[in-house]
Parts: sequence; structure tokens; C-alpha cells
Amino acid sequence: MRTPVYVINLDRSPDRLRHMRGQADAIALTFERVDGVDGEQLAEADLAAYRQRAAPLPLTAGEIGCWLSHQKAWSLIAARDDAWGLVLEDDVEISPDLPAALDGSAGPPADADIVKIDTSLSVMVEMSRASVALAGRSLHRLRRNSWGTAGYMVSRRAAGWLLAHAQPVEAPIDLHLFSPRSSLFRSLTTYILTPALVVQEQHLARERGRAETLSSVITLRREARRASAPSLPGKVVREIARVGDQLRRAFAYRRRIDWR
Repeated sequence: MRTPVYVINLDRSPDRLRHMRGQADAIALTFERVDGVDGEQLAEADLAAYRQRAAPLPLTAGEIGCWLSHQKAWSLIAARDDAWGLVLEDDVEISPDLPAALDGSAGPPADADIVKIDTSLSVMVEMSRASVALAGRSLHRLRRNSWGTAGYMVSRRAAGWLLAHAQPVEAPIDLHLFSPRSSLFRSLTTYILTPALVVQEQHLARERGRAETLSSVITLRREARRASAPSLPGKVVREIARVGDQLRRAFAYRRRIDWR
């Protein structure tokens, strides 16, 4: 049985939905649309409450809406009988190999909770050296440095666990799921697929030296972070962490993840 696909899409982004349907039709892939939460339409009181919970991280309205949208996708997966569900954001380029990967009789490893199938193309991702095969690709345990939530498979069990344990909008959704400092990441077993099966259009455009064709609806996290300068104690902590990271990277297995 094919793993079901859930595509998060905002009502104000019909161009993105057409983009996804065109790709899906071309490779005989079906998906269910998840009505995304538009952070720009949330009440100011709700935004303020989420931002207070996430302090001192200065979350954008788009990041808050993104978090709540993924939570809606988890609810659908947890409520269904399928062992896994694939969550996609609506600005990705899809590999023609995706349907075969979702049809495979040999699914993710028994200990897997989440399998990331996306890439930023440029970031050096830290992962285990050991790997297992999935759909002609390699699965590695994710250690760190894989940001974004453009495409990931989540088991029904893990989706239910996230709904029960993930405090909404304590941090941007990718930090919450994939940062080694997150209790969620430490509690779940996450793998990453290489080469990736999806890539966000903005990363592909940058790699190919062309303009983006899909307008951005979420303010980039790094732009929001610039507005909040760290205090002196924060700078000391960051410097200690930086030295520790340098030592770790000297021995870690790190590689860029391609897409095809």
C-alpha cells in the first residue's frame, strides 16, 4: 500500500497548489490537501501568546502558522490506519522517483519515527556513517544541521506522540523537530534520505542561478533572528558552544545531500 501524502497549502496560495498538482499528475501521485494555518490571519492576542511562549526567539507570524499547519497534518496521520504519512510543503520540486519510494514493500527501519526526504543542497548535514537502503537510496540516522520541514515521513505512532508531547510553537517547527537541543528530537529516532526526493524551489533556484518562481509566504528565520542581539552571557554561551562544535565536526560524518 502506498504511503499517503499530505500537502500543506494556504488558501491564499492557489499558485502553489497548481504547482504541486501539476507535478503530482505528471508522476501519477495523489495527495490530500491540508488547509494550512495562515499566521497573518491569526488574532494579535494569539500571536502574542505564542511569541511569549517562544521567547526570546522572535517568531514571525509565518513561522507560527507553519507550526500549526504541521500540527494539523500530524492529526490527520494519527487518525488514519496507515503506518506512515508523508508531509510536504507546497513549494517543493518532486523527484520522479517519489511514487516508487512510497510504494516500496521495504519501508523505513523498524526503529524509525521520522524520515526526512528533503534537502537545502548547500548545508553540510551531520549523520551516522552507517546506513540502510530505501528505494535505491541511503538512510542515515540524522545527528544535526538539517533544517526545514519541506518533506518528511512520520509514523502514525510518532504523529500521535508529537500531538501529545509537542508544546505548540515553542520554537520554529524545524528547530523543534530536528535540533539536537530539542527534547522532541532527542525523544524520537530520525533518519535522513540521501539523495533527497524533494527540494524547496528556493534552494533549487539558488543552486541553478535563477530567480525563484514561487513567492515566499514565510519570513526566513535568520532575518527574524537579526532583530534580537544576544546579551553578553548569551555571547559567552555561544562561544563555548562554537568551540565544542568545532571539536565535534573534526570527527563527525558530514555531507551535502543532493536531490534527484
